Amino acid sequence: LPNIIGRYFPRRDDAEVEDFYCASMLALLKPWRSLHSLKSNLITWWQAFDTFHEAALERMRDIIANIQYNYDCEDAVSNEQDSSRGEAGNNDCEIRGQRGSEEEESDMDLEE
Repeated sequence: LPNIIGRYFPRRDDAEVEDFYCASMLALLKPWRSLHSLKSNLITWWQAFDTFHEAALERMRDIIANIQYNYDCEDAVSNEQDSSRGEAGNNDCEIRGQRGSEEEESDMDLEE
């Protein structure tokens, strides 16, 4: 069995690990007994992966997409947090929230 090093599969959109990504996906999804079954010496890992991906069943393409989906979600959360931090710093949301709860308490005292 292939031993994919690291906590998760590599990202599809990281140029630094492009060959590792392609080799990992091929080792995971393409039947093989030797490295030559995964790719020939005449093509790159990306070309071998692209050829496999074009001919792959929809189920295989879904697996590949779902592996990347984790990273897409992490990026979306990170972007949302970054934009929230920028807005909080400009609008003093935390201070307003504290004042709002104090005002609600004083309104409740008046009603009693």
